[in-house]
Amino acid sequence: MPYCQNCGSEYREGSKFCQSCGHKLDTIPTAHHEDTSISKIERWTGEYTYDKSGFFSSLLNPRHPIAFSADLVFDGNKLSGTIKEGNTFLTQYGEDHPRYLVANISGYIDGDVIVFNKKYDGGGGYQQTVEYKGKFDAEGGKIFGTWTLSRYKGKFEMSRIAKVLPTSLLLVL
Repeated sequence: MPYCQNCGSEYREGSKFCQSCGHKLDTIPTAHHEDTSISKIERWTGEYTYDKSGFFSSLLNPRHPIAFSADLVFDGNKLSGTIKEGNTFLTQYGEDHPRYLVANISGYIDGDVIVFNKKYDGGGGYQQTVEYKGKFDAEGGKIFGTWTLSRYKGKFEMSRIAKVLPTSLLLVL
């Protein structure tokens, strides 16, 4: 089966554009793989903010966005990866907590809609799961939308900063 050289998604033979990312497909036939999915890793950077209402947001000074970096793994319409962000709770709980928080993400992409959960790995005692929903612009390398955690909510945006080889090719190297 043919796969898009830009995003790794499977497409119908004879297609001129990838249905997943809109990339113009080369006329050179793509390699056929026995594995029906090709994963790829991308590096992203972004920030999220808290809504300005509510007690929790006032503790974190909502005027300042919280920056993060992410390594995202795209496997067809499935999404996974990790996010690393500064620990904004340091001033609240003291220096014995980690300087950075790490979370695992899992979710999916449906057209230009992206949905994923970010679950903190337990470092510093943080194990919450945050739900993210937004728009995915594969061609422009942007993701933006909203997040919720219990009664807290806010906005986020991300930008692709690097594309990495598909993970199936990494095994060959």
